[in-house]
Amino acid sequence: MAAHVTPIINEIPWTKGMKPWAAFAWVMCPLVVGLALGVALLMYVVLPRFGAGSTDLNRMIALGKHLDSGYQRAAVVFVGDSVTVEGIDAGVVKQHAPEGWHVENLGINGCDRAEVELILPKIVAAGPQAVVLVLRPLSIGQPPPPGIDSANAYALGGFPGAWPAGWLEEDVPWLPEAVRESLARPRWRSQVHFRVAPNYVINEGLRVRLRRGARRVQAAEWNAPYNLTISISGQLLENHLRVLEQEVAEAIDGGTARHEAELEKLVALIRQGGATPVLVASPNHPRLMDPGFAPAFTATSARLLRVGPGLAEAYGGIFLDASTGVLDESGFADGQHLNEKGRLLLSEHIARRLPVPANLSRGQSPSPS
Repeated sequence: MAAHVTPIINEIPWTKGMKPWAAFAWVMCPLVVGLALGVALLMYVVLPRFGAGSTDLNRMIALGKHLDSGYQRAAVVFVGDSVTVEGIDAGVVKQHAPEGWHVENLGINGCDRAEVELILPKIVAAGPQAVVLVLRPLSIGQPPPPGIDSANAYALGGFPGAWPAGWLEEDVPWLPEAVRESLARPRWRSQVHFRVAPNYVINEGLRVRLRRGARRVQAAEWNAPYNLTISISGQLLENHLRVLEQEVAEAIDGGTARHEAELEKLVALIRQGGATPVLVASPNHPRLMDPGFAPAFTATSARLLRVGPGLAEAYGGIFLDASTGVLDESGFADGQHLNEKGRLLLSEHIARRLPVPANLSRGQSPSPS
């Protein structure tokens, strides 16, 4: 048996007599410093680099930053969801509009009326001379609540900080408590929410490569942010049209009065912020104008055409009806989004009906009744 050898312990002289808590702190210090450096690297290098991960979420954040600089010239900005994203080319609008307009497409995929309520105060505060709300029948139906990811992205974009006193304080189904909590989070919590952003980046990259007819754009693209490059037909189109009819039928199940009042709040906010509201009834696919095929969609579209002009008149705005007569079926990529032909025609149609910037008045009009 080998003889027992006593290990040699190299003592650190200055640690002799150290109290237990001090010795523990000395041992843990490198670990704590390493952890702190790791968190700092995540918060200030990794997460800012990837943002929220997906282009749509990063667009929400980019829009907030873009608006911080404000508009120093006569600007007309388009606000809405994917119908706006796909349907408006700001360059074409500028080309055919009266001289003097600076034009931007601020549309965000999924930004229906509930999300427009979140972002419109900051848009108006940036000082555009005209704000175009691109409307469709769902604009006077109950919208789905924003996703938690979207709420955190809007929080990072600084949108809640621009809300006027009392804005969105009413308890409504499309703004549940979880969404409100996410919107009210401090910046660092929203950044941590997107700690899996690198996964989103990888997934989106794979989808773009594997999916036909999808165009990838920069998040901060305010001219022509469209994504679709092909059109569907046949049974795929038929199925999409039926989904749109069902979507509207469910959204107006409780009536439209409350949602018309919410739309009026948006129009009033634009005017009270010193801008001219421009309301555009977006093109409807001809098949959805058949009462026998899409009764809910047809009826709600007709209702919007009665509500819209009244709101425009009440708040010193402009109403443009592009719901029918502007496009035929060849201008649609699917049941609601426009293809290149439709985008060019709609953009020119709106541009030619914009007034000269100097002819638009600024100032407040009465609050909503």
